Amino acid sequence: MIGTVAPGDTILVDTYNVLFTVNNYLLGKPVFICNDGILRDAGEMRGRIVNKPVFTRSVTLLLEILSQWNGATFTLYLDEPVSFSGRLSIELSKDMMQMGIEGEALTVRSPDHMLKHGNSDGICTSDTAIIDHYNGRIIDLPRLILVKCFNPQFPSLDVTIES
Repeated sequence: MIGTVAPGDTILVDTYNVLFTVNNYLLGKPVFICNDGILRDAGEMRGRIVNKPVFTRSVTLLLEILSQWNGATFTLYLDEPVSFSGRLSIELSKDMMQMGIEGEALTVRSPDHMLKHGNSDGICTSDTAIIDHYNGRIIDLPRLILVKCFNPQFPSLDVTIES
């Protein structure tokens, strides 16, 4: 369930969700394929950037992947309550423009709401609360980034409950 992006697609991104998963991998924290096929992490970042250089590298990797999907439009949502989200959204929007990535980065009160109810061809998140309420295409962007850049072998968390 990695998903694809095609020219003309409008894609909504749960930006911190994506960045923190990539960030946690780079920090050596556990990441794994959950039983729904989505890459998840156990980093417990809770909106805190603990290593600025590693977080910056996560941002760079995100932008590099987005720049490869010519013709798609991306809206990167950042949680308004997280410190420095406004500054990051301005930097992301500027970088997107410089790299030829169509779209923008926005701070919003609830990225969850925007992803669940926004008009899109697909969303990028591993947040179960969002995925469970979205009927469209899920793009496992953290997994795409990490596979493209590092070709890791992720453990699979296959939890089967027998009755």
